[in-house]
Amino acid sequence: RPSAQGEDIQPMDAKRPKEDVEHALLVKVLQPAQPPQGKLSLESVGEFLESEAGRLLSQHGAKGLEEVFLFLAKGWRRSEEGGVVPSSWSGIPPLQEAILTVALTQLITVSSEDKVRSLSAILETPVPSRLMNELLSAASEDESVPAQLLISVARPLQGRHLNESRSGQFGKLLRVLRSSKTYQLALVSSPCFEEIFKPAFESKFVWRNQKKEVYMQQRPGNMLQTRSLLGWVLSPSALDGATMPTSQAHMSEAGAGEWQDLHRATRQRVEGLQRGTQMKVSGVQSQAAELVDILLRAGDAPRTAVLQWLGAM
Repeated sequence: RPSAQGEDIQPMDAKRPKEDVEHALLVKVLQPAQPPQGKLSLESVGEFLESEAGRLLSQHGAKGLEEVFLFLAKGWRRSEEGGVVPSSWSGIPPLQEAILTVALTQLITVSSEDKVRSLSAILETPVPSRLMNELLSAASEDESVPAQLLISVARPLQGRHLNESRSGQFGKLLRVLRSSKTYQLALVSSPCFEEIFKPAFESKFVWRNQKKEVYMQQRPGNMLQTRSLLGWVLSPSALDGATMPTSQAHMSEAGAGEWQDLHRATRQRVEGLQRGTQMKVSGVQSQAAELVDILLRAGDAPRTAVLQWLGAM
């Protein structure tokens, strides 16, 4: 089997020294930008990863931590891919533990802002689930991180509609919430509660009877739909063009060009359009159900917050 350097290696070949086989496998998995100074081993790979992390931090500046996580994630991922190393290789677990240790060490040494920025960036990449969950869980121990990370991940969902459900961004939010109960509680606590879950509402007008008594006032429904997380999650619908600015109405499902001139369309085309819309609606409904299910199972505080939001809506 060819190695990263092009030589033909047989990892399990008893004729080769164990040290050479281990070095060849580690280099093949990690694919370092520069060849290691000496032979790698499972005992020394942690030190090598630390030195590579230091090099990436100094080379990439503000994005250094993100690059470190991506390098470590690539090594973890390649250790599990078929054809890279034998699945029976006993070095996979200790290598992954070394990667995890270095990743957590790098994470806890940086500021809250750097944690939020780097974690938000790598959520868009194929980081292995266990590594990502461990990083998110460790970051949640910094009391400033959960709220900042949730707000940065949730805000891009504002303004989504049926033809732009922003599924990737929604997946990032679910990944964060599932990683630790700390994030679930943070979502319904200050400052997330006031900023993205249930912003404060002040009625702008009231209705009065002939005696000048107030018998009705403006309700927060539209505000909750347009300025809160659950509103962004639940609002996409087949009629979402009614809540969009006129200049953007053509982007909605109701204003889409394919729905024009239906009197000339065949029955098959109309049924096809209907099925397409049904699939979009089903997709966003599934997303909403996932988020609400997580919050309802998270404990009394998140469950109560969801019910209060629905009651206010």
